[in-house]
Parts: sequence; structure tokens; C-alpha cells
Amino acid sequence: MFELREWDGVITGFVDRRWIWIVEKLTVLSDGRLVFTFFNGQEITA
Repeated sequence: MFELREWDGVITGFVDRRWIWIVEKLTVLSDGRLVFTFFNGQEITA
């Protein structure tokens, strides 16, 4: 099984196991924007 400590920290594509470990939730807003909330509390809006 893939271990988080083996991850080099660079995201080169979508790997669902990595996202499960770092993203607490994904919110889809009514205007179509996405808000990624990470376990450390940071948010990114796309």
C-alpha cells in the first residue's frame, strides 16, 4: 500500500489516495466555484 511518507510532495496528476489524505472536504458553490478545504484548515477556491 502507498505510504504518505513515500510521496515526494509534487502533484503531477490525480491520485485519489493522495486527495483523501489531504482534502477534508470539497464544496461546490452555486456559481460553479469549488472550495477545497484541507485538514490543516487552509482553503483554495478554483
